[in-house]
Amino acid sequence: MPKKKFVNELTTDDLTLQSDNPENDDPSQSKFSNDSTLQSDNPEEFALLFSKIVKAEKEENKIFARKEEKNTQEVIRCYYFFGKALVDRFDHYKKLDNKERTAQALVNEEVKDQLSDKINNIDILTLKERTQKIYEFFNEIGEDKIQKVRSLSAVEISELSCDHIDYVLTELAKTTKRQNSANPETTSHEEKKEEIVIINEMN
Repeated sequence: MPKKKFVNELTTDDLTLQSDNPENDDPSQSKFSNDSTLQSDNPEEFALLFSKIVKAEKEENKIFARKEEKNTQEVIRCYYFFGKALVDRFDHYKKLDNKERTAQALVNEEVKDQLSDKINNIDILTLKERTQKIYEFFNEIGEDKIQKVRSLSAVEISELSCDHIDYVLTELAKTTKRQNSANPETTSHEEKKEEIVIINEMN
């Protein structure tokens, strides 16, 4: 089952199953992290992020055409940050006292204004749905997990059904629980740290 392989990738600590690109092994070193053009107040943020998706997908297709191992991590990361930008802009408009539906309409208008000369409205809708699903998934399990993905592409992840996503999330939770049970000292140490933080906050 491909989804089982996907779960194994997300839970492995085996560096041989992670990216061959050192830049992708540390999210803090991602080209997105230090890109000053990708700010929530940048009027062309969505256009810039879309161009990064297109560039990453073209590079991925070149690698696939050479029959080399397909590395999808950069494409996934591009979709993830586009989805994050959608959320950030939504939160921005909410803070300006707009109701949720209005805030969403304002975000939709921004995206259309920046991308309408590049892709049609149907493709914009598909792009939004895909990026939102990828962002929500990796925001749930951790952005760092992107560097571990090898068996599924960004499109394949975005097409996972609710049942498949639930399966992945529950399996990850079970694996984490087993790992904590196998390393009680680590778990106990973390719990003590949390207790110290709580005590300090009370004082």
